[in-house]
Amino acid sequence: IVGELTRFESRSPADFAPMLSGRLGPRVVLNAQLFRPRDCTSCPAVVFVPGSGNIGPHHLAQASALTDSGLAVLLIDPFRGRGIDETISDQGKLSWAASTFDVIAAVRHIRTLRGIDEDRVGAAGNSRGGTAVMLAAAEPISLRFLGKSNIKAIVAGYPWCGTQFWSAK
Repeated sequence: IVGELTRFESRSPADFAPMLSGRLGPRVVLNAQLFRPRDCTSCPAVVFVPGSGNIGPHHLAQASALTDSGLAVLLIDPFRGRGIDETISDQGKLSWAASTFDVIAAVRHIRTLRGIDEDRVGAAGNSRGGTAVMLAAAEPISLRFLGKSNIKAIVAGYPWCGTQFWSAK
């Protein structure tokens, strides 16, 4: 599978309360690869977020399977633009709010790209990325930053088990 490099701006909020009140922290430019299915002029899309180990060969295999099924995939690198290689050794290298905002920023970005159906964008992630997509889709966050054009579906593969919500929203 061959992707095209794209970049998008995200932010690095220190925590959720500041983020929700508009204090988003420093700007950061993140890299991503966009993978497109063949012969699709208005494709549904998935923002794909890696876990604490960042991008590996298995992510490319998953992106290939998703594009083969007709979905565009934006595989983001949430670390290197911040000078981080991974967060396995120390989850405190990057706030959970920053990881969550990366999903929001990536959804906003992919909706601007040609050939993407902006009304059919979902998000998927593994481990830390799974937690980030769940949090980004949570109503208080998604409504604040995406309005009514929410993330349409999420898949959270083995997210952090400590994540708890007050309600199903």
